[in-house]
Amino acid sequence: MAKVTSLQEQQREFTRYRLVDSAFELFRTKGYIATTAEDIASAVGCSRATFYLHFKSKSAVLIEYLSRVWPSVDDAMNEFATAVAEGMTKEDLRRRLGDQLREWHSVAGAPTALSVARMTDPDIRLWFNSRSARSAELVADALSTARGEPPEGHLARITLLGEMSFAAMTLEEGERKFSDNDVVDYLTDLWATLLIT
Repeated sequence: MAKVTSLQEQQREFTRYRLVDSAFELFRTKGYIATTAEDIASAVGCSRATFYLHFKSKSAVLIEYLSRVWPSVDDAMNEFATAVAEGMTKEDLRRRLGDQLREWHSVAGAPTALSVARMTDPDIRLWFNSRSARSAELVADALSTARGEPPEGHLARITLLGEMSFAAMTLEEGERKFSDNDVVDYLTDLWATLLIT
């Protein structure tokens, strides 16, 4: 039998959802550090007290947003790991990295906000690093299976390449000194040294 939620519960869920969406937009446009709980509450048309009924901090709001979107990241990493295990060409790698960069551009400001949040907020850093570690393990396991080698030998390099990719895409967003093709070519060359045999 399906659970019936009360109108009050529906309103509470709707308010929480709006707080998360508004927070993400503010982080993206105003910046993570500059955005306050008051800003988020005001964007939704509620009080700061209402914000704190739903979230203990702005990091909790960002973690909820990331938790919502992370399943698609997991799906993409599973697909990437499968492609690695099956043997990936350099052109396929370049296409995938280009797709990722275009996706980052579709949410302008988000990579920079996330980067700043990771550097300045221990809760965000812990949450993000644990998810990133799982993604690196997936690729390391796929690579070690494909090559018959232990994953530990690949895990550190994949983790480092992941961080370098995140930094390159974030820098590219802020500086815009490099063309998308330059960034994708750079990242493709980095990843190809490990993934392409």
